[in-house]
Amino acid sequence: MNNDLVPLGRRWLSLLAVRVTCAAVAVAALEVLPGLAGPDDQVVVTTAAIYVAGVVALEGLRRVARARWLGLLRLLVLTDAVFLALVVNTTGGTSSPLVFLVYLHIVAVTLVVSYRRGLEAAVGHAVLVFLAS
Repeated sequence: MNNDLVPLGRRWLSLLAVRVTCAAVAVAALEVLPGLAGPDDQVVVTTAAIYVAGVVALEGLRRVARARWLGLLRLLVLTDAVFLALVVNTTGGTSSPLVFLVYLHIVAVTLVVSYRRGLEAAVGHAVLVFLAS
């Protein structure tokens, strides 16, 4: 019998990979496009480092506790949205070359978690863009 369901732990790891990739791309973009964030380059790098350390620590805690912690998933999706909003707004707002990271995040959450969480992520990103402008 073929079971096409992917275990929750693997899906969490997929999202962790997307999170780390988004942070790495944001930092790499600052190197490739000097002055992208203006004087706030160091703020973006520091925030990315804290963000990655935090999500990796929470994933490690979740694995040690061997718990599903679906509430933590919702909190992390919100944290992702706040981090990406900070990066996008610091690097040019809605005309930022990093705005594609928001789309990547929404698609990843929709495909890996569920369409409902993807919709929550999209609404969260829209609200944060509205509040930032």
